[in-house]
Amino acid sequence: VVSGLDVAPGSGGAAFDRSMTFQDLNSHGDVLINTPLLPLGSTATARPSTYVKPVGGAVVRVAGYGDVDPNTGGTFTSVVALFLDDSGQVLFRATLTGGSTSSAFYAWRNGQPLRMIIANGDVNPLGGTFTENFGTQTARMNYAGLVMFPAGGSLWQNTEGGGTSVAVAAGSAAPAPMGGTFTALTIGPLGQGG
Repeated sequence: VVSGLDVAPGSGGAAFDRSMTFQDLNSHGDVLINTPLLPLGSTATARPSTYVKPVGGAVVRVAGYGDVDPNTGGTFTSVVALFLDDSGQVLFRATLTGGSTSSAFYAWRNGQPLRMIIANGDVNPLGGTFTENFGTQTARMNYAGLVMFPAGGSLWQNTEGGGTSVAVAAGSAAPAPMGGTFTALTIGPLGQGG
């Protein structure tokens, strides 16, 4: 698929190196790769970046250290891929410097504008703003493009056409026969259908 000796596109000549990880594989055989673009044992600054290797195609850079986010004007300092769906869409988290936020979740599809899912400082529909460090949080995406993530004790959903909305709010009533209220919701695996 990719050798650690291969030069990573858009890396200024850096190789993928041995410390790259294969993050995900979709049903077509496309591979999602995370790499620090740093030789193992090096004391230089890591440049966390994400790539996709489509079946029968060349490796494509999704996003990485030093890239400018067109949504916020900030510069990525860390990019970590989380999921690759069958349409080639990638879900990743990032930390940024400069611009209007310090961390966010994004969806990327080759040839389309980078879509910001949610960012630190965005307005929270339940009140206030999101204060989470999304650069260290987890999120899930299914093959239909539904993204789910926990924030502020609630569980949120995002779709390309529908934006972000609360799926289950902290403090909302749990259905019978369970009863009680939901608190501190987390995310588990998603079904892959719509």
